Amino acid sequence: MSVAQDDPALCLSALEFWHDVEKRRLAQIICTMHSRDTSPLRPSHFADADVRIRIGHEMDAVVRMLYSLRFYYNSLAPVNRLPPEVLTRVFSFLQVLDPPRNLDHAKRAVPYNIGWLRVTHICRQWRIAALGYPRLWSNIRVSLGTNWMNTFLHRAQMAPIVFSTAGLSVTERHSDVASTLASNLCRMRELRVSALTSAELAAVFWTLDTAAPVLEKASLRTTVSYWDFALMESGMPALPANLFNSAAPRLRELRISGFSAFWLSIPFRSLVSLNVDNYFRNDGQGASDSQLRDFDACLGALAGMSMLESLRLKYALPELSLGAAFHALPTITLPYVRKFSLSDHVLECAVALQHISTPALKEGDMHVRCTVNTAAGRGVDLIHPWIISRLPAISSICSGSTSIYCWEGGFTLCVSDHCTSSPALEKIGADADSVNSEPGPFYAPAMGTPFLQLSLDGFADTEAAIEIRNTIGLLPPGCLESLKLSGRRAFRVESQYWIVAFGGCDAVRHVTLVGNFAGAFIQIQAATREHLFATVDSVTLQDLDFTVEELILDLQIAWHNETARIVYLLRCRISREVREWMVRRVPRVFWDGVSDSGRWNSENDDDEDGGKDGEEEDEDGAD
Repeated sequence: MSVAQDDPALCLSALEFWHDVEKRRLAQIICTMHSRDTSPLRPSHFADADVRIRIGHEMDAVVRMLYSLRFYYNSLAPVNRLPPEVLTRVFSFLQVLDPPRNLDHAKRAVPYNIGWLRVTHICRQWRIAALGYPRLWSNIRVSLGTNWMNTFLHRAQMAPIVFSTAGLSVTERHSDVASTLASNLCRMRELRVSALTSAELAAVFWTLDTAAPVLEKASLRTTVSYWDFALMESGMPALPANLFNSAAPRLRELRISGFSAFWLSIPFRSLVSLNVDNYFRNDGQGASDSQLRDFDACLGALAGMSMLESLRLKYALPELSLGAAFHALPTITLPYVRKFSLSDHVLECAVALQHISTPALKEGDMHVRCTVNTAAGRGVDLIHPWIISRLPAISSICSGSTSIYCWEGGFTLCVSDHCTSSPALEKIGADADSVNSEPGPFYAPAMGTPFLQLSLDGFADTEAAIEIRNTIGLLPPGCLESLKLSGRRAFRVESQYWIVAFGGCDAVRHVTLVGNFAGAFIQIQAATREHLFATVDSVTLQDLDFTVEELILDLQIAWHNETARIVYLLRCRISREVREWMVRRVPRVFWDGVSDSGRWNSENDDDEDGGKDGEEEDEDGAD
């Protein structure tokens, strides 16, 4: 340890003092040893060995003295004048920012990283402050190993803990983790349990049958049936029937993934957020009356969660049979739900939406995704009554907007009762470089906040085009004032698809075409000489590369006879020559002045309205 030598005299004084102490102590040791060694027959090397032993003890004592001096030295540093409460508050931030990742030198696959635990190695005062604050040790991760798991539990004392089994190694003793989980469930504030193997599933999940009086958040996940084909054929595993002994009075957030037959296992009235995310569901073979009982149990469980504010169900509903007595099911009300996402087969979605009322739900906070099977009689017509039920309030609106996002085998429909505006645009002047003297700024019509968001998939061949036409036919003309079409980059837009899906859309006054949809629209018009959307007054072309010669040729053919009176260009790569040609063909052309070449090298051309096929991103994240 280096010390600033501002006062040489003081440094010399300290050195002389400790040197004098050393000489006197060594002289005392030697004198004592010689006085004890009175035997003339004892060899001298034995006496030297005894002296070495005594000096070794003195060296150990000096080291301990140095520790004590360093403690007092560090305690006088400005940072160590902070109270322990302030230090532990700082440590708690570091605990979140820098968690330990590997505390075992033997695990060479992962770099040794103790994370925030480094603060316990700085000085004794910091270590005492950290060890004396149990909440610092309350985040317990089994992935760090059972030894560290037990150490964290011991240091957490009786503080409420966060316990995660994610990353449990196959070499770990599952029985030890299960025993720890069962004995400490009563003090867990957050719990994240996941199982990747049948051994983990059998050992860990069946210990969750004791009360959890302080539990606030729980995530229960398994992917066993996803990897185990035998289990996949027999169905997903079931949750323990007596989950948390039905006693978790403070449980507010619950996530379940990969389990079936769970509705009777979650009678928790305090829930504010419920997220059930299953990756598949076997076709049931039960009788329709038993299926209705299961669905009734599902509705009953939801009705008991009267405090719910967020509800996300993905293939979580019990399966139903066509022709069952759905009218016998009760209608429930969830008065506080403000976010609702439902993904399932079309019949189950239709019945659930008919029997679940969410009066507090606002526009844009509900999304439904249905999987159809037209060959089995489970077509889009089953969800049509729900779509129609959402429309009466806006039937008199005269300026709405609709967006359709397509991918192979499906599409997402978003409907709004109003339009918004694009970013500010400039009118291209006669010389294609100057801004026209007409006062601006100018704006293109854009999609408003949707009150209806519906995704449909499972179509074959041209079924999607037919269902787009049928679904558009349900909408009032006012919602089709502005129509936006976009899709995945790999989605191929055939001419027959356009004619079937959008032929006869006479209510459209403005159409926005994005990416490959815009290019396909121009190509189809050039090839067929048919003018779809004959009633449009304006067209927005977005995310197009007008430096491609084939596209320019198609555009010249398509606009040879007829074109819209107004064209808006958004995020398009376009040359001066093309702009000059456009202003000669179209009365009014507006653009944003952007030529972003980086966009054209992107592998993902997904549009912002449906880039995830209408799916919400998982907000809980991975464990």
